[in-house]
Formats: sequence, structure tokens, C-alpha cells
Amino acid sequence: MNIQKLLKGGSILENIAKCDRLTETAFIEYAENKAIETLTILQTNEGGYVLAVTLTWKDGLSVLETTRNTVREWVDFDRLAKHISEKYPRLTDIQVILNKEFVINQHMKLKGVKAVCFDSEYLQPEKQ
Repeated sequence: MNIQKLLKGGSILENIAKCDRLTETAFIEYAENKAIETLTILQTNEGGYVLAVTLTWKDGLSVLETTRNTVREWVDFDRLAKHISEKYPRLTDIQVILNKEFVINQHMKLKGVKAVCFDSEYLQPEKQ
């Protein structure tokens, strides 16, 4: 599943649950070995945040899961930013996709943010 399909089809949490899952250990290993092409922070319809990655050697998105095999979700962006900074400091290509208005300054706490956009803007066809 790619980002566009994930955003178009109803609840982000329901759609992301269909993606491949990665443990925290695998996430860290892939980050250290530069196997993560892009880290995407997605804001859910409920206002929480989930992490999805595109791996260099695999098609589609993979998401971080908990030890109970559920998608890991943060309700607080500050805690998520701290988690990313501590666990994945080598990631340099981060995009943030929001579905609600949000104070963009909060995203400046992360190094490597390449894009911040709202899902409605993300789904717009590219202008030629």
C-alpha cells in the first residue's frame, strides 16, 4: 500500500493496519543501515500519529508495531519527536502528513523534515 491509497480509503488507522509491520528493533536496524528511504509521520483521523517507512529494498509502506502486534500510535507530537530523535537519529528524509490544522513550529523539533503538508494537499494532482 502506498501513501495515496492509505489516505484515500477512509480511516488511516484501519488502512495502515493492512500494511506490513516492523518491530522497534527492525526499525532501528534499518535506520542504522540506511535501509529506510523515507520516514513518514501520518496524523490519524483521530488526531494521533503513526510512523510509516518506505524501505529501499521493498515496495509499499511498513509501519511500526507494538509488542502486542498493534500499530504503534502517539497522541502527543512532542513525545513522538523525542522518540524519533533518540531512536532514529540517522534518518534524514522525514515527511509529515497532517489531516488537521497544526502548529508547524512543532515539526522544527525534528531534524530532516523535508515536507509538511495536509493530506488534502498531498492528494491533489500535480500541476503540469
